[in-house]
Amino acid sequence: MTNGWTGGQYSVVRAIFGVVLCVQSLRTIGWGAESFSRVALLPDARSRPLARVFPNVLDVWSSPGAAITLLVVCAALSLLLAVGWWDRTAAVGLSYLGACFFVRSPLVASAWLPFAGWLLLVHACLPPAPYGSVAALGRVDPAGAWRMPPLIFGAAWIVMAFGYSGGGYAKLLSRSWVDGVWTVSALELLFAPLALVAPLRPWLWLATLVVGLTPNALIGVADAGPGLALLHLLTLDPGWIRPRGAPAPERLFYDGSCGLCHRAVRFVLAEDRTGDAFRVAPLGGAAFEREIPAGARAGLPDSLLVVRADGARLARSAAVLHIAACLGGLWRALALVLRAVPAPLRDLGYDAVARERLRLFARPTEACPLLPPHLRARFDA
Repeated sequence: MTNGWTGGQYSVVRAIFGVVLCVQSLRTIGWGAESFSRVALLPDARSRPLARVFPNVLDVWSSPGAAITLLVVCAALSLLLAVGWWDRTAAVGLSYLGACFFVRSPLVASAWLPFAGWLLLVHACLPPAPYGSVAALGRVDPAGAWRMPPLIFGAAWIVMAFGYSGGGYAKLLSRSWVDGVWTVSALELLFAPLALVAPLRPWLWLATLVVGLTPNALIGVADAGPGLALLHLLTLDPGWIRPRGAPAPERLFYDGSCGLCHRAVRFVLAEDRTGDAFRVAPLGGAAFEREIPAGARAGLPDSLLVVRADGARLARSAAVLHIAACLGGLWRALALVLRAVPAPLRDLGYDAVARERLRLFARPTEACPLLPPHLRARFDA
């Protein structure tokens, strides 16, 4: 299945996933010893299912301190996953340790664990170093040709279809079918067959999201919790949220002596799926002087400036939101949310960052970022 995921958008999902796992690991520390060590309800390893077939580190290191230590390790690995540094190795380690805890004490199992484990293995199979990860810092090509493999994206939809429709079929055996939630159960039952029709997928995804936000609506899969929610986020196709179109590439001018502005330009180049949203040039360069009359330059900002196709000039937070809208996907959705914030408050935050940018970010040695030839072609002097 083709999709519109970019490295930066996936890094948002990865960061959320890592933080959720870190919080869950830290929360479990409080009762981890009494659940996963030799003082647990099932202290004998031989009494547990899969005890003889799964190589569980808790079978040989079963003290209460060992259980706590491994939970701390899980929290640390989750942070590596969140920031994108050795994250695929961290994902494999987390999936193994999660299986160890599950096998050691199946009585505390939660329905969301299989989804979380599957997502970890999926991450381990994805291309490395998407934009937005620590591993991608300093790379000449900011995007690094990262793409979400269509096979993995399709597999995520299959797993989610089984999750929802499986919950619906389970509900047929419970009183909830006749207790006022039959519409929700019908949506769950029909999820798998409807997902086969590509034009219906955005609406199906949105319907299950709305229903999922209703308290106690998805009774059949309520225990799936964070795992299914993250899987739901992964099955979003950012390509459904199209970029704000323009008849021709628009102009993005930036401060060539500002390290943060260089990073902003690299972000735009990495996340622009179409490759033709903006032509980029430094403030004060020849392209800037051709585009902006001399009399209009005095009141312009010294950080970012967007000149739309209709000639309108956007600065400060308005420029940032316009750039995000032109990138489409999650960035356009974020821009839509931020537009609800009054412009004076948005500009106040923008100005606060702009005042500190030269102090916080090293001054570049060149006015243009170091980029590969296919991206340099989008620059004007």
